[in-house]
Amino acid sequence: MSTDTIAHRQEYTKHYNKGDTIFLKGDLANCMYIVIRGQVEMRIDDLVVDVAHAGGMFGEMGIIDEAPRSTTAVASADTVLLVIDEKHFLELVHETPFFALKVLRNVTDRVKRSLKLIPQIAHADKTD
Repeated sequence: MSTDTIAHRQEYTKHYNKGDTIFLKGDLANCMYIVIRGQVEMRIDDLVVDVAHAGGMFGEMGIIDEAPRSTTAVASADTVLLVIDEKHFLELVHETPFFALKVLRNVTDRVKRSLKLIPQIAHADKTD
């Protein structure tokens, strides 16, 4: 089953209005998301640490390591998301090895961008 196949099935898409919280830091991570339309900000407190646009993904780190969410995700525009639970994630990885590579590249890019934000995050923690 490809992400295109899943995206065309209504039960796998979810709509969010601008300002809606998709998940909170510390929540159970039981799925990942691909942005079909709109934009989602990943936040640590008030600091935006990443933004996912149409075609982008987020939430994959939690589904891989089964740890609680490390950020809060908020729709920064009216947004439609493809929701991929662990079962479908494993099917996609098995059937489409390029999907696995795309997820790994996304995680790697996010880690590199996050490393650049360490001074800002440390400063925000000191002011709380």
